[in-house]
Amino acid sequence: MFTDPRTLVDETLDRLETLAVLLADEVDERMHEHAELSPDARRCKEALLTMKVLIPKLREARAAQLFHGSRNPLALCGNCE
Repeated sequence: MFTDPRTLVDETLDRLETLAVLLADEVDERMHEHAELSPDARRCKEALLTMKVLIPKLREARAAQLFHGSRNPLALCGNCE
């Protein structure tokens, strides 16, 4: 089964953004210091921090994809072949 790369990136962004909101609620960053968090909450916070790095990179890849898409509809980003 082939998934269009643009659709895949868009769906992935939507899901990661939803997951980031859920993890932020779980950790409730405004109320706890990192040392006070339970081990599960610490893992949620670490995953959230990772997503905060990944989501902007995926947005950049999507923007590059849209820019280069007119030349190559299957291109994922400017660095992909």
